[in-house]
Amino acid sequence: MRIAYDIVGKIGSGALDKLDSKDLAIIKEKGLEKLIINKDDLTVINIYFRSDGELPPPTKNNISTYGNIASDYISRTYGINKKLSLDNIFMLFSVEKRDIKGLAKLVNRSVERNIKEYSISIEGSKPIYMDKEKLPYFLLISVTGSRDKNKDKEALDNISSIVGDKTIRRARNSFNSHYKYLIKEIASHINKGEVDKAISLLMNTNDESITDVLSYKNYRDINNLNRNSNGRLLRAVESNNPLDYNSNVQMACVYLPNGHRNGIYNYCNDYYSESKGFILTRYDIGNQPVGSAICYMEGDKFLVDSVEGHRIVRKPQVFDAIYKDLISRAKEKGAKQIIFSKSGLNETPEKFIDYLGKLGLKKGTMRMELDTRGYLEAGKNVKGYILKLD
Repeated sequence: MRIAYDIVGKIGSGALDKLDSKDLAIIKEKGLEKLIINKDDLTVINIYFRSDGELPPPTKNNISTYGNIASDYISRTYGINKKLSLDNIFMLFSVEKRDIKGLAKLVNRSVERNIKEYSISIEGSKPIYMDKEKLPYFLLISVTGSRDKNKDKEALDNISSIVGDKTIRRARNSFNSHYKYLIKEIASHINKGEVDKAISLLMNTNDESITDVLSYKNYRDINNLNRNSNGRLLRAVESNNPLDYNSNVQMACVYLPNGHRNGIYNYCNDYYSESKGFILTRYDIGNQPVGSAICYMEGDKFLVDSVEGHRIVRKPQVFDAIYKDLISRAKEKGAKQIIFSKSGLNETPEKFIDYLGKLGLKKGTMRMELDTRGYLEAGKNVKGYILKLD
């Protein structure tokens, strides 16, 4: 179908992941393809389809605010008081209508915590920002420079891991050649703690080399990441929002929309508290959740039951970042040992275990009670790679 090729040409090969032939036929019949400029537009159309008439059709007048329209409706109708992303809204309308009420309770009490970000460039994986608030400041300094050599170096080291050295050099050269007269106004904003205003001042120059760097202030825009840095930033966050976990993307049947064996429901109901329970870590590239880790904490033992994910996750540099991230989280929660279960059945869990096998980790068995209703691939005698934590 020609329309499928057109959509893929605009959005990329993943554009058809959520569309079937019936959807494509409706898009063609209603002329909706004219509204599709980026991934968000396509997600809006998918939401409209899944809402089965609950939401109004997207138009050129409402497509940019469709997320707000849908969120207001969901709040009034289902009582969800959390801000939902477009992907969350799509997921909500993908489940059976009878399940939405139960999901609403889980969503309302969900939290995101412990955000970490990693470079997944070809040079390797390392943590970049433990303090998300520093990102805009580092971006600004990478363009303007700083008299403080230590701050300048810290900004360059961090931002070059995201956008690359050449992109920074072009932006800084352009600033020094054409916009250095703005430095006093920029410094004034910084001294007042108005970093966003300083960034806006430079963005208003419409200098492409500068905006190529500063646009990463909203780094979760996957279009920016894919175009400029091949998605070189992995964002890791602990989240017990069931709408964050899509089996159609991550190929894990325990996730929505089906929630096989009540998987995601029980994970969120039996979430980590007082050294026991599930810990779900979501991994994003850009604003797209592409992977996750299903973990269970019991006393001082940290079980990684499986690492799930889209095929994009199955790259050594991504696996390396996930491995380091999980060790960091286990340590922070007071674990003395971490075990990576070898019982995962899907392709991504198996590839992740294969990757760990190349690191020379010790194989062994760890006894755990696993007193939970949540579905786990591992049995009480967990077999896998064991690492003692200092």
